[in-house]
Amino acid sequence: MSWNYSTIRAELRSGVLWATIDNPPINLIDEQFVADLSALLDDTETDGSVRVVVFRSADPDFFIPHVDLERIAEYTAVAATSGGPETAASARCSAGSVRRAP
Repeated sequence: MSWNYSTIRAELRSGVLWATIDNPPINLIDEQFVADLSALLDDTETDGSVRVVVFRSADPDFFIPHVDLERIAEYTAVAATSGGPETAASARCSAGSVRRAP
């Protein structure tokens, strides 16, 4: 399994997928991050070796506290292409979807 995303650095070690959010300058939630997060969650569901995902930030001052308000339409559209409300990134980030992830 290839864990390559442009805004998330991911490394699988002993069943733990270390997902480092790296979307400078301050980890904005934008369409590329939403696409990468959706892909990462899809990949964890299909890879039987992932037992847990640990999210961390490449920026010591920010985790993912910022949304680029000017680009909401774009990243919402990206999330919607992931297969509908059951698998859209916004829905997938809900407790139910994250709870299902390995």
